[in-house]
Amino acid sequence: MEDSIAGLSLDDEEEEIIQLE
Repeated sequence: MEDSIAGLSLDDEEEEIIQLE
């Protein structure tokens, strides 16, 4: 459950970070 919540929460931020990199 923690992974799911963290994954969904960081999904948007991670996508932006990946795009920036």
